[in-house]
Amino acid sequence: MKANRGMELPEDFWIPVPLDTNNITSLSPFLVPQDHLGNSATFYSMAGFMFFTFVCGTSINVLTIACTIQYKKLRSHLNYILVN
Repeated sequence: MKANRGMELPEDFWIPVPLDTNNITSLSPFLVPQDHLGNSATFYSMAGFMFFTFVCGTSINVLTIACTIQYKKLRSHLNYILVN
């Protein structure tokens, strides 16, 4: 049995991918571009959408915290749970 990264595997351990494969993507996703998942425009649009969501969410949370600080009526346990 061959050693796998410094540790011995049990004799009956089954690996679904052959260890002598030529497919580099089965070994590490960081060694080659992951073009089979989508083109670069897809990743850029996803990153833009996540940035938009972050900016909108942060501004809404800041407004909610400012209103909670300004109006003492909003300082209840339920409102703290909702803000959280």
